[in-house]
Amino acid sequence: MNGRGNRGKRPIRRTFAAWFRAFVPIALGAWPFLGMARMGLADEPAFHKLLGGLRSPCSIAIRPEIDGATQVFVADRGSGRVLRIDGGRSSDAPTQEAIEAVVGFPTAAAAIEQPDAVGVQSILFLDQLRLVASGRESSGQPFLNIYELSGQTGALPFTSPKQIAKLPSKSLPGEAIFHLHDLSRSRANDLVPDFLLAAASGEAGVKPLWRIGLAANTLGDVTPYAATLAADAASSHVVSIGSIATAPTGHWVIASRNTAAPPAGDLVTFLMPHNGQVAMQITTSLPRIVALAYHPRTGELFAASAATGDGTRGGIYRLDDASTPGNLGCRATPVASLARPTAIAFDPLGTLYVAALEAVGEKQAAGVVLRLELSTK
Repeated sequence: MNGRGNRGKRPIRRTFAAWFRAFVPIALGAWPFLGMARMGLADEPAFHKLLGGLRSPCSIAIRPEIDGATQVFVADRGSGRVLRIDGGRSSDAPTQEAIEAVVGFPTAAAAIEQPDAVGVQSILFLDQLRLVASGRESSGQPFLNIYELSGQTGALPFTSPKQIAKLPSKSLPGEAIFHLHDLSRSRANDLVPDFLLAAASGEAGVKPLWRIGLAANTLGDVTPYAATLAADAASSHVVSIGSIATAPTGHWVIASRNTAAPPAGDLVTFLMPHNGQVAMQITTSLPRIVALAYHPRTGELFAASAATGDGTRGGIYRLDDASTPGNLGCRATPVASLARPTAIAFDPLGTLYVAALEAVGEKQAAGVVLRLELSTK
């Protein structure tokens, strides 16, 4: 801790980890971030623009550092490319020149923020060399590929992956076609195997979560993940997932649309990592969470939420505990205003990278990658 809670009468801010210690019995070992510094944000930090001219950036991945260098990768669905930005943390140049890493992903005319559009939807690094990309083919079928970024002299083509996952064309026999639009990796241990968890969307009836086995950073079987996300297990509503993250504790953290009436903010659900059972579910005040990420040093959970037609502001938020005895509660603390964020990711030092859409005209938008420095106090 940093001692801020001991100054005067200022309360100590608890993170989601504290909620678990209070409400959820865990048998998976000690909490990995007890006693770590809490983050204080005295003033709204300023964004630094790293890259512009994108068409529809939808996912960001930080490559495990090579010789201390930070490489930021962004999936730009609109142009069918995955791009690399070198030196993202240290550069103060107005914009960076992007280097093509993987090109030729399928594209199609669609609303710029349409969640089930054709193309690359999510990227994730397994190690320094292997990049996983998921999305939707022009045929409507899903894809999940591994690309090996070692020794190539130019961009890799979409059609030349190191491995292609064997994905079913339907979630179960007789059910709807789906595709995978967000990825996160488990924290493997003696009780939890190494695997990817993917959010799926598509036609009605699709299973919302899928498990992809991993062995030596090789993709294994793809199967529906047994988890109940709806507040009412008997609900007939389709679960619409905005983002998936892996908590420092190993829990899966799922942001999904709230189907309650009257309309309420998005749900954040915590799943037990070894069996997928719901450990805790919180209703937030954010109407459209599009991305989740944990700060690597403080263990605090951050969310990106897009602006909505009812005037709700978009931006980056920190999700803080607002519980009272016997009642779980969540406060979305504003960190930085941004109308249309689409993805967020932290590097190991706690620098936040944000993909977003900037308005160019009444009906046009341009994609950007931004850097946000969050000071720890």
